[in-house]
Amino acid sequence: MAEFLQLVGAIVLAIIFALVVLVAGGYFWLRWKLSSLSDSLSEKFSDAIAGIAGGLHAGGVPPLRIQLLRVEGHEWSNAQQIEEWTSNLQEQGFQVIGDFDVIPAMMELRALLHEETDTYAVFYEHPMVGNWFDIVSLTDDGSASFTISTDQKNQMDRRDDHPLTRITPLTTPAKAYQKFLKERPQRTWSRASKGDFVPRFEKAYAEEMDWRVNRGGPTEEEIRRIAQQDGTDVTPQMVSSIQEAWANQAAYLYDEEMEKNYLESCGLSAVQWEAICDRLVFVHELTNASQILEHLYNFDIVEFSPVMANSDYDEQLASIKEICAHQQGDAAFQRVLEKWQITGQFEKHGQIDTPIPATVYLGPAQE
Repeated sequence: MAEFLQLVGAIVLAIIFALVVLVAGGYFWLRWKLSSLSDSLSEKFSDAIAGIAGGLHAGGVPPLRIQLLRVEGHEWSNAQQIEEWTSNLQEQGFQVIGDFDVIPAMMELRALLHEETDTYAVFYEHPMVGNWFDIVSLTDDGSASFTISTDQKNQMDRRDDHPLTRITPLTTPAKAYQKFLKERPQRTWSRASKGDFVPRFEKAYAEEMDWRVNRGGPTEEEIRRIAQQDGTDVTPQMVSSIQEAWANQAAYLYDEEMEKNYLESCGLSAVQWEAICDRLVFVHELTNASQILEHLYNFDIVEFSPVMANSDYDEQLASIKEICAHQQGDAAFQRVLEKWQITGQFEKHGQIDTPIPATVYLGPAQE
């Protein structure tokens, strides 16, 4: 699948981000389309933002996780195209797995598989983009994949061992499949099965997004490449805003996953967990200045700082940003507490390693 586009995302997030871009003095249109089960999987939703807010072109952050929800009797906008593609691949020995909504991506897909050649085919439909298809194989551990796609606009970097070949949208899936078999590298590919499709699809997407988050979100070069498609000028502030938006989304997602993982590993009873769960704070390498300040506000701690209690929000945030420019994660958090003279307000409660290493703090009890 080629261009889910990391730089665009859920419609709501895109609209929010449009405001950031407008403040920066321009707009940034990033294409949105869902693609291959692996590396390109998060690179696709192109043009999904077109037409929103009276034609405003905007960029945002894609959902870092997706869910496939099976649907029965789905009414495709271009049913003739989908059925022609389906019949074309059934003649090649493919079986239909089913139709799915991609949540929260506002699009649908039909999945098929060829068990003898360990191959999946996926047909997509998006109301603003239309139809496209991908044919893909991947390894058991997700470390490699091979994809042929009718998408033409992918400008995102790709992981090693996840090659994608673009073909003309005018070709038939059967011809694409024959080309796929000729060009697919010789290696042990994962067995394709109906029951494994959904978890593999969702897992591959998550791994792709984690890879992009771990490299700091979209690079400046990626952002500029995509902007050049539409002749958009990109300012350093826009690049910074996009990357910061990615970091924020990743931090919130990881905090949710950490809470679930910590519940499973901390050994507390249900009663004990209920007593502290609202007081837990996870601090990690993606925790930024605005999130640190949010933690302090959540526990009404700012007013206890003899240094910053009489400062306004912007001054408080600037103080934390200055620290985060030189330190990150737990070191930055500790330095803020020291500088603001509120070190006794949080106590360390534990550590967690997944999805990324973090220190777990317990905030003060609320009245």
